[in-house]
Amino acid sequence: MVKYIESIRVGFRQKTYAMPVAALALNFAWESIHAAHDLGTELSVQAIVNLVWALADGVIVYTYFRFGRRELPAFVSRPLFIGWSLIVFAAGF
Repeated sequence: MVKYIESIRVGFRQKTYAMPVAALALNFAWESIHAAHDLGTELSVQAIVNLVWALADGVIVYTYFRFGRRELPAFVSRPLFIGWSLIVFAAGF
């Protein structure tokens, strides 16, 4: 949880995303898939933990889409950034 809280804090404070997008996409996919599966089959402590982590990752994903375009060269337009990002997150799933 410390990593998530610090990533969110750094993201909003420095107006950036605090982890590599490939790692973020895989992390978000893993935790949301497992949270949905566990909550759908049997409610357990791990299911709740996965849900909390997936929600925290969702906030980090927000910082990525909100501030991530600024980290790239000027020729990368907003639509190109969003399209490429959606492909990365889809590949993560």
